[in-house]
Amino acid sequence: MIDFGFEDAFMHIFKERRSWVKFGIIFSINFAFIVFSLLTDYFASSTTNGDYSIKTITSVNYTSSLIVAIMSVFISILFVIFSTWYTYENTQAGIQKRSTKLMWEYTIVNTFKKVVKYIVVSLVYAFFAALLLLIFIGLPMAILFLLVTSATINGSPREMSATIVLIGLFVCGIAFIATVIIGFSFYVITIPAYLRLMATDSFSEAFKIKSNFRITKKYFLNFLLMFILIVIFAVLFGFISGIAGAFAGFVTILHPIMGIFASILIQVPLTAISVYFTYYVYTRLLGNMYRGIINIEEDLKFLRK
Repeated sequence: MIDFGFEDAFMHIFKERRSWVKFGIIFSINFAFIVFSLLTDYFASSTTNGDYSIKTITSVNYTSSLIVAIMSVFISILFVIFSTWYTYENTQAGIQKRSTKLMWEYTIVNTFKKVVKYIVVSLVYAFFAALLLLIFIGLPMAILFLLVTSATINGSPREMSATIVLIGLFVCGIAFIATVIIGFSFYVITIPAYLRLMATDSFSEAFKIKSNFRITKKYFLNFLLMFILIVIFAVLFGFISGIAGAFAGFVTILHPIMGIFASILIQVPLTAISVYFTYYVYTRLLGNMYRGIINIEEDLKFLRK
C-alpha cells in the first residue's frame, strides 16, 4: 500500500506561507457561488409564486432578479476557473512535495494552459462517461417508459400494471447499481490520467491509456481507498448539510427574509469544511499517493526528483 501521508495532507496548509490568503481566495469564490445560487433560487421562486410581499420590503423586482442571475453566471465562471486551478496546483504540489503557490506566482499563460488542459481532459472523459450512462441506463429507462406508455394506452389489466411496476423497480435498481459501477470505474480509470497530466503538465500524457490503465490495475486498492474516503466525506457532509438545511427551512417558514439570511450564515462553516477537504486534504492525498507510484514505476521515472 502506498503511503498517503495523512498527517501531511491534513496539516500542510497551516504550515505554508500566506496560507490564509490561499484558503481565503478559494473559500470566497465557493461561498459566493453558493450564496448567489441561493439568491437566484429564492428570487425565482418568489417571482413564480407571485410573492410580492418581499418586494415591498426590499424593493426586489424582475430587474434585481436578473442582476442576481447574471452575477451568478459570472461567479460560476470564476468558480470553474479557480476550482480547476486549485485542484491542479494543490495536487501537483503534493506530487512534487512542495508548498502550494498562489495563481499570480505563475505567468498568466502558464496558469491559462493548466486550466484549459484540465478542463479539456475532463470534457473528453465526461463524454465517454455520458455515452456509457446512455447505453446502460438511458436505453433501459427509455424502454421502460415505452412499456408503461403502451400499457396505459392499451388499458392493460391490473395484473399487467403490477408487472410493469415490478419491472420498473427492477430496472431502477439495475440503473442505480450500473451508475455506481460506472462512476467508480471511471474514477479509478481517469484519476491516473489526471494525475499524470498534473505531474507532467503535458496534455498528451493524460491519454496514455495503456500505461494509465496498468497503473489502475496495479494500484487498484489505493484508488479504492481514495474513493471510499470521498464517499465517507460525502455522506457525513450531506448529513450535516441536511440538518442545517432543515433548520434554515424552518426559519424560512417563520420569516422568509430571515430564512435566506440563515441559509447564507450556515454556509460559512459548511463551505470552509468543504473547501478544506476538497482542495487541500483530498488533493494532497492524491499527490502523495502518485508520488509514491512515481518512485516505483519505471515508465514514470522521468518525473522523479
